[in-house]
Amino acid sequence: MIKIYCLVDPITHKPFYVGATRRSLKDRLYSHIVGRFDPSYIKSLSSRRNKLIREIIEAGQTPLIYCLIIVPSDICDLFEREYYNLFLSQGIELLQHKHRFTYQQHYCKK
Repeated sequence: MIKIYCLVDPITHKPFYVGATRRSLKDRLYSHIVGRFDPSYIKSLSSRRNKLIREIIEAGQTPLIYCLIIVPSDICDLFEREYYNLFLSQGIELLQHKHRFTYQQHYCKK
């Protein structure tokens, strides 16, 4: 089973990312945070999402993570895309690559 989750800015209380994970939400949040301060992770330094995560941490806060739904792995990309589109339809800007819902392809063995 895969958790579809969102990251929320604790200062503005607005979602800024939708993702999918098998791991615990605590572990997934930790990896979002740690990766943003890892000098070897240069690619992330230019990302608006990662910049926001660093700004939240530097302000003494922690991004919030919420489980939106738990679904079987064979339909997780569909649900991730649907939540992404739902937030966009509400005027919420998400800081992630558009249409990059390939969790099943990359992480789920058939």
